Amino acid sequence: MTSETLETAEKVLGQPLARELRMKALGGIGCWLHVRDHGPEAAPFRRDYGDVDLVVPKSGGKRIGEVMRAADLTPVESFNANGGANRRMFVSAGSSVQVDVFIGGFVMCHEVPLADCAFVPADHPALGVTELLLTKLQVVELSDKDANDASSLLAFHEVGTGPEQIDGDRIAELLASDWGLWRTVTANLERMAERVRQQSPLARGDVVVARVGQLRCEIERAKKSLKWRARAKVGDRVQWYAEPEEPVKEWIAVR
Repeated sequence: MTSETLETAEKVLGQPLARELRMKALGGIGCWLHVRDHGPEAAPFRRDYGDVDLVVPKSGGKRIGEVMRAADLTPVESFNANGGANRRMFVSAGSSVQVDVFIGGFVMCHEVPLADCAFVPADHPALGVTELLLTKLQVVELSDKDANDASSLLAFHEVGTGPEQIDGDRIAELLASDWGLWRTVTANLERMAERVRQQSPLARGDVVVARVGQLRCEIERAKKSLKWRARAKVGDRVQWYAEPEEPVKEWIAVR
C-alpha cells in the first residue's frame, strides 16, 4: 500500500491550509520524506507504509477537519469522540488508508516534547529530524520497521545544531530530565548499532554506527536532573513506560 499511502500523505500535506497549520508527517513516511532525495543510497530504506501519521501544534487542532475533508478523508467518529482532544483518526474511501493526527504533542510509550523548531521550515512536509528520530526511538519494543526508519535519519543527517541536522544537545537535554525516556532511547540506540553490524553491508551502515556513537557520548555527558537521578535508583523494578493503545479496526468498522 506504499504508493497509495504516500499519495494520501502528500495530498493532505500539499494543501495551503495544512502548511498554514504547520501540519507535518510523522512515522515512516515522515522519515522517508527527509531521505528520499538522497538518490540510490536512500532506496534501501524505503519500505511499505500501512498508514499515515501526522501532527499539528495545539493551535491547529480546530481546523484539522477542514484539511481532511479537502483531501476526501472521513473522520472515524467512534474513535474521535474518545480521543479527539489529543489524537484524531480519519480514513480514505473504502478504509484503504488510515490517517492519524496527533495534536499538540506526541505520546506513545513516552512523551516526546515538540519544540516550535520541530515545525519549521514551513515548506517541509515532515517533522524536524531531531524530534522525528525521538518518536522512533521512544518505542520500547523496537521493530525492524522502526529501526529501519531511525537508521535512515542517521544515515543522511549529521549530528549537529544546523538545519537538517540531528541536534544531539537537545536529545541529551530531554533525556537528562526523563529517566524513562533515557532508558528506552539509549537501549534502542544500542540495538540499532548491533542490528546494523549484523546486517552488514547495510546502506551507509558505518555512518549510522558512528552517529549512534556520537549521540551516546552527548547523552552520557549531559548533567542529569535530580528527578532523573531519583528515578534511576528505582531502575527497572518499576515499569518506566506506558502501554500505548493502538487504534484497532473495530473503531473504523463502527465509524
